[in-house]
Amino acid sequence: MIDDLSPEEVEKEVTRHFEKSLIELGVGYVDLMLLHWPAQFNSKDALNPQRRLAAWRVLESMYEKGWTRAIGVSNFSEIHLARLMEDGAKVKPMVNQIETSVYNQFDKIIQYCEENDIIIEAYSPLGNGATNMLEDP
Repeated sequence: MIDDLSPEEVEKEVTRHFEKSLIELGVGYVDLMLLHWPAQFNSKDALNPQRRLAAWRVLESMYEKGWTRAIGVSNFSEIHLARLMEDGAKVKPMVNQIETSVYNQFDKIIQYCEENDIIIEAYSPLGNGATNMLEDP
């Protein structure tokens, strides 16, 4: 669990996993790499911002090396995005992947991303299984 790691350990683990992914895929780069979830759900751990920044710096480094063409985040709120930049991120996230459908919309996150030139990428655009948009009159 990443919440059990120090920021330094997070950096090492994210680097290891990124490099392992490239090797396993047999490619020299990926088109997009996302940092998934800002922290364990509902976690109030004071080290979370430092862990996020440590992981993000690995993605920035891989982007600068050309090992990924774009970097982004997944499930970050507007607060997480702003804090990441305030804490010292050099490269702004290019994508924020969030659950978005006609049943589930996050207007504040979407507005923040639009204002800051961050692309929204939707997952579960047809619903999350609890609802079936295709069968909804």
